[in-house]
Amino acid sequence: NIDSLLELTLRENALEGTLPSQLSLLNELSVLLIDSNYFQGDPIAILDSLTYLETLMAHANNFTGAIHDNFLQSHDRLEWADLSDNHFFSSAFDTAIPSNLFLLERLQVLDLSGNKLQGSLPSVIPVNDQIKFLSLYGNSVTGSVPDNISNLRALHHLDLSENKLKGSFKACGYLAKLRALYLGGNVNLEPGMIPIEFENLVFLQDLSLRETSRSGPLPVFLDQLPNLVLLDLGSNDFSGTIPYEYGFNVGLEFLMLNNNPKVVGSVPVSFDKLVDLRAVFLDGTTVTKSVEEVICALPRFQVKDGRQVAFADCLGTDFNCKCCTCCPPGGCSEPFQMNLRHN
Repeated sequence: NIDSLLELTLRENALEGTLPSQLSLLNELSVLLIDSNYFQGDPIAILDSLTYLETLMAHANNFTGAIHDNFLQSHDRLEWADLSDNHFFSSAFDTAIPSNLFLLERLQVLDLSGNKLQGSLPSVIPVNDQIKFLSLYGNSVTGSVPDNISNLRALHHLDLSENKLKGSFKACGYLAKLRALYLGGNVNLEPGMIPIEFENLVFLQDLSLRETSRSGPLPVFLDQLPNLVLLDLGSNDFSGTIPYEYGFNVGLEFLMLNNNPKVVGSVPVSFDKLVDLRAVFLDGTTVTKSVEEVICALPRFQVKDGRQVAFADCLGTDFNCKCCTCCPPGGCSEPFQMNLRHN
């Protein structure tokens, strides 16, 4: 009966049960925050009826329901939709999410991570200059990354990690405005080197290709990404030495090369330029030389405040690394690696 209600905030309580159907009568509702509760059932019909919504946050509940082809299609004011960490599933057998979601004129954030979506990414992705954040982390998305994903021309954050992707992902290299790209945990991606197209991602801050069947030498061209803060290449099949040029990524704070047993040699002396580096994972490699001299001498490792960590397979070698956690053969850093922003 509160037909002029504009905002309803019930988030972070212990509410349970299904959403009352009367919510669909709130025709002027622009903000609905019901996240972090114990709601269940299928809210799709109610959400579809709230066409004035600008912000929808329903994550961290037990909702279910099919993301159908016309889901939220009348919501021309919607800017933020977070339905993550629920039990939503795909209505189409072969497509994880409908391409119509990219037709919403104002939508900037779409988070469907941690659900039960399955099938490939849409084969048709329209040109879109609004959406900046897209996360499908932790679903069962299959297939390759389509070439026309570059039509999402404003995209800053793309998270497709922990899915079942196969084939190529070089099209991500044409998302020129990307600042964060997470593809980790897609073990069936087309094996090989990091696509050379990634050198176009000059605004990139976070890059995670953990456990994506990468091989070959560690790519030198990553030094052309001047804004890198997090570089996670762990649990792959890279070989050779760490490029000297990585010392030119002066903003780097997190470097994970762990569990690449063919990576050998020393920590480059150029790392003395990485004054912000505070997490270095080298366990599961044969990089041992210069860990003490270079890593422990970095400014962040001179301050004992618990905000720095280094892992290395230094047990049984002829040196002690006073700033390292020494791992047994095979590494020990993975639990910590997964806690650095889920990736």
